[in-house]
This record gives sequence, C-alpha cells and structure tokens, in this order.
Amino acid sequence: MGIFELRESFKAHLEMLGQETGYYGYLRTFCEFVVEKKIDFISLSYDDYCSFIITLKKKYENNTSVNNYIFSIRSFYYYLENRDIVTEEILERTIKKIPVLKVEQKIKDSLSRDELEKLLSKALSYITRIEPLKVKAVIYFMFYTGLRKGELLRIKRADIDLELCEAIVRIPNKSKCERKVFFPKFISELLGHYFHFEVEKNNAFNISISMLAQLFVALQDFCPKKNISPHTMRRSFAMMLARQGIDIRIAQKLLGHKDIQTTLIYYDPDVEIIRNIYNEKIK
Repeated sequence: MGIFELRESFKAHLEMLGQETGYYGYLRTFCEFVVEKKIDFISLSYDDYCSFIITLKKKYENNTSVNNYIFSIRSFYYYLENRDIVTEEILERTIKKIPVLKVEQKIKDSLSRDELEKLLSKALSYITRIEPLKVKAVIYFMFYTGLRKGELLRIKRADIDLELCEAIVRIPNKSKCERKVFFPKFISELLGHYFHFEVEKNNAFNISISMLAQLFVALQDFCPKKNISPHTMRRSFAMMLARQGIDIRIAQKLLGHKDIQTTLIYYDPDVEIIRNIYNEKIK
C-alpha cells in the first residue's frame, strides 16, 4: 500500500476515534515530498526527515507551522507502527529524534464577556444559514466551558445536566481522563430552549465541523480587529478564569490540560489585570 493510500487509512482511523483530522491535511505535503524524492517512507532515514523539516523552515517564518507537520508525522508513524507497517526502530532512530521546535509563547486573541455580547448582538441579525438560537447555544456553551472543537462535536445531550449546570467531556482515547465542566444558570436555560426547539441527531448541538467553520467565518466579519475561531472561545474562557483569580489547579482541571505549564501561559498577568490591581490597591 502506497503512502497516499495509508494517509487515507490514517484519516479513517482518526474519524473512527472521533478525533480531528487536521493531521491528515498536514500529511499531504510530507507524502508529496516522499514521492518526489523517491524516499522509502517505511525505512525513512534521519537525513531524509531532516531534509523535509529544512524545506518547511525555509517556507514558514514561524516554528508553530513547522511543529504542526512534526506532530502530524509523529502521529502518522505511530499509527503505522501499531499496524506493523513500520518498526519501532524507525520511531526511535528517526521520528523521535527530531524535537518539537521552540516557539515563543504568546496569548493570542481572546474576548471578554462584554466583547462577546457585542459581537453576537451585531452578528445574529445577519447570520441566516444557522438558526439564531443554535448560534447562541453553541457560542455561549463554548465560551463558558472552554471546550475544544472536537469535544464540542462529540458531546451528547445525555452528557449535559441542565439541573446541575454541568457536563461530562468524554474522551475516546482511553489513555486520557474524562472531565467535568460547568456553566452558569442562564446557559442552562438557553440550552433548555434550544434542546426543546431541535431534536438531537448527531451530537448535542446538531452541528458538523463544516457548519462550525462557516459559523466562525461569519462571526469574523463582525470582529475585524481580532481573530475569531473555535479556539478563541477556549482562550477566552481560560483568560476569564485567570482574570477572576481562579486557582490555577482548578483552571487546569476545567481546561483539561495535562501539563500545568500550558495553563500557566494564561496566568501571566496582562496589562488589563495589572491595571485593575494597581487601581484597586494604589489610591
């Protein structure tokens, strides 16, 4: 089986696990490189892998983009190793030898609660392809729970307790732990209206990955000064926890971070936090 056929098999594997297929997209460039250079990907050499990474570094200005390819290739080769297509030796000798490149940790765009309200008040009158009640239910739920895109697409209504205002985030990968997230009472009331309005089909919000992408493209038009994406909602939730002084260990649990260093990024005081504390303490 050729590398492009295995790439398609890898995509089906990710879909079966309920995981996002972003790695599948990044693999195309690697597959084209392998075919063009006539490289035997099953016994990929360290030098060939280095050559590919060097071409990426020449193409992209930031290491974050290159790291996305490194992560996708690692995931792909772990899949190949599990299927006994490549040996563990290839992973140890080649794939694991290329480290993730260092990137400067920066907090990207996020929204405050006021900014979210203003955004929705502008956008809801113009978004016609998706029912306004669904838009509000999806966006508010993401903003106040910090769910990842994949987690939102997997969650079922049976996982959401409207009385206790909490939800269970179930993970298809057994090596990870499920977690609970919580939301305010007004979100529970909003979800109650939406769930009564539309019967559940594929997931709690009856939303597909393409529909979610269309929604955020539409929202972007009403917030040109900031990048608006599903992950913006997650970052906004994390920033809200930090600004409210929520203990970092609690925030780590709510966000589902394995490494507290990831959570710590959001707890580096920004200008707004510093200003508020200064105005409160210095009279």
